[in-house]
Amino acid sequence: MNARTQSAKVVVACDPQGSDAALVAAYLRDTGVADAAWYARRDAAELDKAVRAGGVQRMVFPTLAELLLLLSEEVLTVEAWQASGVCIGFARPAQALSPTEAADILARWQEHHHRRRRHRAVAGLVLSVAALAVACAVLLLATAAEAGQA
Repeated sequence: MNARTQSAKVVVACDPQGSDAALVAAYLRDTGVADAAWYARRDAAELDKAVRAGGVQRMVFPTLAELLLLLSEEVLTVEAWQASGVCIGFARPAQALSPTEAADILARWQEHHHRRRRHRAVAGLVLSVAALAVACAVLLLATAAEAGQA
């Protein structure tokens, strides 16, 4: 298996020298995957770019926790994965999910992500209005102080 293969139909979100590498390699061997592109966590943006570029049929994570960790870092664009029909798998058997369960988790993540973005936008708007109000108050006070001295 190559650390990176541009034409790989399977991508692995795991450092090839990391602690979960043997687990993932065994999973790939057991499922008949001969060639996969490996991406360490620090390369999550590259992994996402490769998936969005197309041609990837399957993504393998060591555990569900690893997927959730990468999602929480907001580097991955799950919507693009779902649109292209990428299947997500986990190397740790206890973490195995059916395709519908994985799709449900990803859909819930998308909802959470969109809600969070809306909340950030509202918070930004409120802060902008507050800053504008403070600026107006300072300007009025400065004008009143100037008029009082004249």
